[in-house]
Amino acid sequence: MKGVFIAAGLVALSGLLWGAHAQMTGGPGVTFSGTVPGQPSGVGSVGASATVQRSDAVARLVFQGTNVSTDASGNWSVTWGTSYISSTPLVLAKAVVTSGTQPITCEVTARSANTASGWCRQAATYTVSILGALVNIFANAPATGTAVMVFSREPTQ
Repeated sequence: MKGVFIAAGLVALSGLLWGAHAQMTGGPGVTFSGTVPGQPSGVGSVGASATVQRSDAVARLVFQGTNVSTDASGNWSVTWGTSYISSTPLVLAKAVVTSGTQPITCEVTARSANTASGWCRQAATYTVSILGALVNIFANAPATGTAVMVFSREPTQ
């Protein structure tokens, strides 16, 4: 009985060693892919290719983020470290509010595979007297010198 277990163990070990050898050397029946690994997808995929990726292959970047500051007009811009495949990546800009009681709104006005830009405005309330009555006027002043977090990624739909 011991002989059966030993033989089964040797067969299993030889299979593992053969698989490792095939992965390292591209042994019989193994063809290495010469392409960049595909992008991650929401649910993943088993794949149908007859090739395997090399262990040092690197998937393309799908997400980038950075911190920028607005200029005197409340505008911001960024140049991506890596260009996107899509000419219209998804971009989100969010102000970092460290002081003040009024909210700051940031919008994306332009985006491309290489850059994005937009503006930030801070809500302001002014009370003025018109014919003896106090009236609140709401305005959106440029949010000068505001720290903005800008996030982007390749679209998936």
